[in-house]
Amino acid sequence: MSQIRKRSIKAIIWIYAGFLLGAINTYFLTHKNWFQTDEYGLTQGLIQVGLLIAAFSTFGVSSYIVKFFPYYEDNLDNKNNDILSVALLVSLGGFILTALGVFFLEPLILQKLSGNSALLVEYFYWTIPFGFFIMLFMVLEAYSYGFHKGLISSVLKETILRFYLSIIILLKVFDVISFHTFVLLFCFQYAVITALLALHLHREGKLWISFTFSRVTQKFRKKIISMLVLTYFVI
Repeated sequence: MSQIRKRSIKAIIWIYAGFLLGAINTYFLTHKNWFQTDEYGLTQGLIQVGLLIAAFSTFGVSSYIVKFFPYYEDNLDNKNNDILSVALLVSLGGFILTALGVFFLEPLILQKLSGNSALLVEYFYWTIPFGFFIMLFMVLEAYSYGFHKGLISSVLKETILRFYLSIIILLKVFDVISFHTFVLLFCFQYAVITALLALHLHREGKLWISFTFSRVTQKFRKKIISMLVLTYFVI
């Protein structure tokens, strides 16, 4: 119990450190000496559109993973456990459909959001890879909860992500990189923590990928589909 308490305290310290980094990052991004109003508005527009893309792309697989994870773990060995494979397959299909929707709805989206930054028009299509990596992290985050790795994903999202952002902000402030390069690195911030989470799960022997549908998936396919559809329309 004492070990669990110690890990929890460390995680809380890391997360609060992330909040502090977030406040510092916001200060730099909103300071007129380092970033223009349009440039800060662009970062917020990218986040808003990226989160929308990720939310629609997942098709509710996070709920599917959380609900059905015990069934897969209790009835399948590691090499046949396809819960992550199913989640990634559904999310990839959802992402393709969402990306197509974003392409066709570009004028409407820009009309709603470009008022905060005219630069969003120039960098609009970078929201697609941004949303893709947010989606991947959301899937792996839900998957990690099944192994009680929620603290790891929280630290990555609340602290490491902001630390990465602090680094690229400072690189921009000291003119090591251009604003264009900053935006590209900004759009790949979730790629960094997704890779770190995947690496952690792999080292723990928890990253299972199966290329065939298991008997659990086949048995519960109707319930799984119903849950995905219901969750998607609730979103």
